[in-house]
Amino acid sequence: MTTHVWYVAYGSNLYADRFSRYLDNSRDTSPPTRAQPFRIDHPVVFAEQSKRWNGGGVAFLDLDAPSVPASYGRAWRVTLNQFEDVFRQENGRAEVTPLDPNRIDQGSSQIVLDSWYGRVHRFGDIDGEAAVTFTRQSRPLPLNPADASYLRVIAGGLLQAWDLDQRDAARYLHRCPGIADGFSIDGLHDALGGPIDLP
Repeated sequence: MTTHVWYVAYGSNLYADRFSRYLDNSRDTSPPTRAQPFRIDHPVVFAEQSKRWNGGGVAFLDLDAPSVPASYGRAWRVTLNQFEDVFRQENGRAEVTPLDPNRIDQGSSQIVLDSWYGRVHRFGDIDGEAAVTFTRQSRPLPLNPADASYLRVIAGGLLQAWDLDQRDAARYLHRCPGIADGFSIDGLHDALGGPIDLP
């Protein structure tokens, strides 16, 4: 019986305060029991238009492409109920969709919902428990630069989870597809210096 999973964040949920908001609206509001950096062998891309983030793009994983070097993720050890509730909230659903990551083969995905984050992917295991995330289905994504406010949240999480500074975070984000169309590397570095405001 699965009780815990490792939810792998790669966007705004890298940042602890942002992720805690999802847990505050879950059936189980307890904090993650552990957290650790997680390398993702796929690129993070910025696409679609988010009303919450001022019309900018948001982060997705392109699971059909390799990433060299790897992308930066953060694995949160949470209960399966919490993972289901984060999935529900990220997909704008009122009802919980039961999920069983152990039914997904390692390195494989399952399309659960026809929505932005409806594809559940299992990377493998951490200490015998499934490491999973969710992203977009396999189809071309309409790339769109993210708003600076969204990127500051992601950068805040990168600095929390990894041995990075603001310049490192700017270099990493600038290489993500979709970002270079909206920012120069210096402009992105300057943008990341602003305050982190959570909507």
